Amino acid sequence: MSGGEDTMSSVGVAWLRAEYQGREAELVTLSEGADLVGVSRSTVSMWAARHQDFPKLALVTGSPRKRTKYVVREELVAFAQAQQRRGVDRSAKRPARPGAEIAADQVQRCEAVLAELIRREEKQRAALGRTLAARARTEERLTAARTRLKAEIAAARAAEESQA
Repeated sequence: MSGGEDTMSSVGVAWLRAEYQGREAELVTLSEGADLVGVSRSTVSMWAARHQDFPKLALVTGSPRKRTKYVVREELVAFAQAQQRRGVDRSAKRPARPGAEIAADQVQRCEAVLAELIRREEKQRAALGRTLAARARTEERLTAARTRLKAEIAAARAAEESQA
């Protein structure tokens, strides 16, 4: 933690920016901030993780397992507007790919996937053929073994009856 940041107290409140104590109305949770600027909660989480200039947390509440994080509303709005401008600038620099090029790439990918699936199907068909043949041989052996077992049981009974 940097200077001015408190650790979590026993009641689960940590002021990370003490200057906002008593000014809670200026703060929003990250999920409220997502709704405020019109993006998903995951977008706000991604911004916080990837951008060093993301607004610094002012307050953290709750248990370590379920923390609620607060930032300054105006800072989050300004950051979101800057992100939107960056997105517009980036798209202006790079021309859009022609639809035919995108479709051709998709056709190429689909053909490659289809070829691989056909290869796998042929391999599995061959394996299934081997499995069916092994099953048939095993069923024949089982029938022969059952026949021998019946014959042995009959012979043993006959031997017992002749001794009795």
